[in-house]
Amino acid sequence: MAKNQEAETRVLKLTPRSVRTLPAVGGRRTDWRDEIERGLTLRVGADGHRSFAFVYRFAGRVCRYTIDSAEDVSLASARARAKALNRHATSVEAAERLLVLVNELDGHDRLTRGHAER
Repeated sequence: MAKNQEAETRVLKLTPRSVRTLPAVGGRRTDWRDEIERGLTLRVGADGHRSFAFVYRFAGRVCRYTIDSAEDVSLASARARAKALNRHATSVEAAERLLVLVNELDGHDRLTRGHAER
């Protein structure tokens, strides 16, 4: 992730009130991780925009799946979605690995076909 895209991260038990009131620390985008549901993160932008995301690791890299704006989904619903994503995280990672492999094989196959046609 580029330096200018990094967000400060803090951990606490999110509550409906904290979702509405947590600040962007120092005027910079801040990620607030939930102590209750692993992977659930509330991102507060410098402009005050709030969104829920599921943060996970894939191939040694930190990845984010945006759940929805905090204005459009409740904390309980965001936790339920994060819980479901946690249950299927290995399936998501397996699907991503398969997609990467298919793309690599497809590119290799095209190169092989192109070479064979010459």
